[in-house]
Amino acid sequence: MSAAAEGQRQAALLQALWGLPTHAAWREQGETLRLGLAAYQGNASATAERVLAAAYPTVQALLGEEALALLARQLWRHHPPTEGNLTAWGQALPDWLAGLPEVQAWPYLPDGARLDWARHTAEHASDATFEPDSLALLGTQDPAHLLLELRPGLSVIRSDWPVVTLWQAHQTASAEGPPQADMLDQLRQVISARQAETAVVWRPQWRAEVLALPEAMVDWMSALAPSANRSVPCLSTLLDSAHADFDLAQWLALALHHGWIWRVSVTDRAG
Repeated sequence: MSAAAEGQRQAALLQALWGLPTHAAWREQGETLRLGLAAYQGNASATAERVLAAAYPTVQALLGEEALALLARQLWRHHPPTEGNLTAWGQALPDWLAGLPEVQAWPYLPDGARLDWARHTAEHASDATFEPDSLALLGTQDPAHLLLELRPGLSVIRSDWPVVTLWQAHQTASAEGPPQADMLDQLRQVISARQAETAVVWRPQWRAEVLALPEAMVDWMSALAPSANRSVPCLSTLLDSAHADFDLAQWLALALHHGWIWRVSVTDRAG
């Protein structure tokens, strides 16, 4: 088979998997091909459901298994995988949820999904061993030439909703059974009050952890969190722009206790 013909065959298969109209050459092969494509589509749907359920346990707890399974099939169709590693698939769900009229009754759901994805990302991030000796640089080097580097996979989720409280409640419910009436009342109260929370998500060892950040630390941690879209500012820039109530010593104690810091490094880049 030529490269061009093989390319057409693969494109037709992908079209069929996503439920799009198939190439006429495929339809001519009849019932055998139809059954084979149905099997591929069934496997794809099952895979999508399994992958999304693993990545978004809080969303599944809020909406139910059947609703999440339907969302998984729709997401697979509209935002198919772009690489062979399926643990990387599903990132589009939070923004996609935000645009769905069907979930407007749960306005906190997209941010809850972002927290779920942050945990999923942290648990698949590369390992990084804490370098305690590098902390000595804080007392010997110009802050304009120092970088505070946090653990790979650490992220900060800012929300107008109590996303950490919601996540913790569903963690408790998963471990102890269905939510109790007093827990549901508490959730209704914090949601009605629209209590904003910012979550820091990281993986100190095997499992990702979640903590609600004090308000004075939110901007600091947001600037420090690893990102593919920007570089981390140097320490002097961070200190100049820190919240008026920010206490570096207090943050360092908390960061070391929870294992947020990877290392301090020297850079020639200022700013």
